[in-house]
Amino acid sequence: MLECDVSTASALMDVLHDIDRRGWSGDWYFRGQGDASWRLSPTLFRGSITTDTTGNASLANRQDLVDHENALVSAMRTVLCKKSIVPERHVANDDYLLALARHNDVKTRLLDWSRSPMVGAYFAAAGSAAEPPQSAKFSVFAMARIYAESNQMKGSRIVEPPDGGNENLAAQHGTLIVQAWDVPDLWDSRIATQTTPQNLVDPSSNLNTRLLRVNVPTTEAIKLLAYLRKRGVDGASVYPGGRGLVQLAAELAVQALDANGRLLLAGGQGPNLYLDPSKHVSRNDPSPTASTNDGGSPSDPTTPPEAPEESKA
Repeated sequence: MLECDVSTASALMDVLHDIDRRGWSGDWYFRGQGDASWRLSPTLFRGSITTDTTGNASLANRQDLVDHENALVSAMRTVLCKKSIVPERHVANDDYLLALARHNDVKTRLLDWSRSPMVGAYFAAAGSAAEPPQSAKFSVFAMARIYAESNQMKGSRIVEPPDGGNENLAAQHGTLIVQAWDVPDLWDSRIATQTTPQNLVDPSSNLNTRLLRVNVPTTEAIKLLAYLRKRGVDGASVYPGGRGLVQLAAELAVQALDANGRLLLAGGQGPNLYLDPSKHVSRNDPSPTASTNDGGSPSDPTTPPEAPEESKA
């Protein structure tokens, strides 16, 4: 695992496009997170992760989560058989059912990734602009397919279910990681190596370096959204339909308000204007006060806080 910091939105996109263009190690997948202190964990695991004194993470109520997934898959299959025209071959596919649930705001152990570096960057910037940051950075991850299919994943696996009936998955050029029950967090800061953007991808290096992380100051989030919007990636493009139109309007509004240090917050169910100055961290404050999240204190590197509900649906 390799990690680097860049100072600007344009530097981030240079790094991501370089990874994608060179194509070392085959296909690459990208994921954005709005706060660099969040775990690399799916929604179903959040709030259930515990960490021992050596930094090893595990699920406190694993069997309850397994039961949740089994019940969800069974219920999805029953409903789609009776109430939809989804092809039977899709209904019989557990990965398809879980992906459809994930992209309709149901908690699952699927973690969203995209084949597009710009989509990955979009979700990082949108997530950072949406909520008061606990750290001063947001992150974009890149994973090579050879890494995703290796024993480095410890049982987690990459899946590309059919996107029929799942418009968001198609629009986001999506792929997913089904995270193993024994791997609550795909990123292990204990073994991550800090490097420079120039040395982030070395074709001669070992397999462990094919999971990458690029951190960017939160002050660059609005600039990154504007950069991506000029290139056709925005709320309306990643969320087909009415939700995407509202998301785009929200992004335009926050760009207009950002000069006054105001934030547009988007919860798990969609965007909303948040103008109460007592309840946000100014974009002009480079060192926002950290607060405790479900995963622990951001100041404790062994117990990183967990992300809130993802904006992807």
